[in-house]
Amino acid sequence: MKVVIFKGDPSPYGGGTTFLQSLARALRSNGYEVVFLSEPCALKTLTGEFKDSDVMICYGYSKIHTMFRITSILKAYKRPVLYILGGTILIRKPNRPLYVLQNTESLSKLSLFRLLLRINSNSLRPYFAVHNRNDYSLLRGLVGNNVFLMPPAVDTQAFRPMTRNGVFTIVCNAAPASWVKGTDYLLRIIPRVLHALKEVRIIILTGDLGIIHFRNKLKTFEKKFPSKIRVIDKWLSPVEVASILGKSHLLVFPSRFEGFGILVLEA
Repeated sequence: MKVVIFKGDPSPYGGGTTFLQSLARALRSNGYEVVFLSEPCALKTLTGEFKDSDVMICYGYSKIHTMFRITSILKAYKRPVLYILGGTILIRKPNRPLYVLQNTESLSKLSLFRLLLRINSNSLRPYFAVHNRNDYSLLRGLVGNNVFLMPPAVDTQAFRPMTRNGVFTIVCNAAPASWVKGTDYLLRIIPRVLHALKEVRIIILTGDLGIIHFRNKLKTFEKKFPSKIRVIDKWLSPVEVASILGKSHLLVFPSRFEGFGILVLEA
């Protein structure tokens, strides 16, 4: 079975490439033929690859002309298409209601979504994948079972623990911190981990980035549990990150920013 993955023009906030490359590796390891295309790409190449594929996966559109270009090609496509609407469309901040992010990226995703719904469903079978539950709930009410929850993931094959001992070591990549996707998650998780695992060591990487308020709270945990929690509040080289990962058992990756994730993958 042939799968074509098409990455549209990059968003103004970056991201997506590492996620899609990990997805492509996973598909290939399960026996799928994968073709990875990205903008800019010739119309003839796009049309030819789309025509020969069994499934199409599309990701990332921040420019309106790219959206119209792709949807016009897909009108004659009779097979399933999965649109991964990366990033965040909806966000909830403390003590505030849920609202749509008013930036170019999120508005273009909603525009793409509305555009796809107007296409005759008999000629195109669109499915949608989103990264968080708020977006999932929003779109589930509109398209029913044609929307999936697909959180971004780190390729766990990228690091292999070299040594194991009696203390279970967890590395938490918490940079940069952001509302409901970063260090604030760790503030909720850490007490539960300490309660569940008696022999545990938690190493938190902040990359010297993110919201200072959250980082200070993490340092409070470090002072309270000095033998179990260590906060490394500085930017590390890939060699330094690799050294830490090599002595750990589990990597927790709540960061929403791809730049820091690339550092971990390189390590």
